[in-house]
Amino acid sequence: MDDEKVAIANTAKIANEIGRISLEEYKIRTDIHPHVGSLFENPRQIDMLMDQTDPKYFNLGPDTAQLWMGGADPVAFSLSANAFSRASRSACRWVSCCCCSA
Repeated sequence: MDDEKVAIANTAKIANEIGRISLEEYKIRTDIHPHVGSLFENPRQIDMLMDQTDPKYFNLGPDTAQLWMGGADPVAFSLSANAFSRASRSACRWVSCCCCSA
């Protein structure tokens, strides 16, 4: 758990800087798109990252299937205060869904 916290904190610092550069120099907004098997695959990890990043520079581009496979209820998670306030306002991000077999 401590290694995970350090990894997420380090990622947050890098994400903020990448987000700042991409927005200020290229006018491109930066999101994270969580995936199972990555450092950001469950709601707790996603929330930890969102709590440590600057919403001006870095946001969330959720995928309903990946949220579900990571243990979240995609609807409940998407409506949670942290996810909703940090989600990209791009409609295509919110309807992003990948196919998976059960």
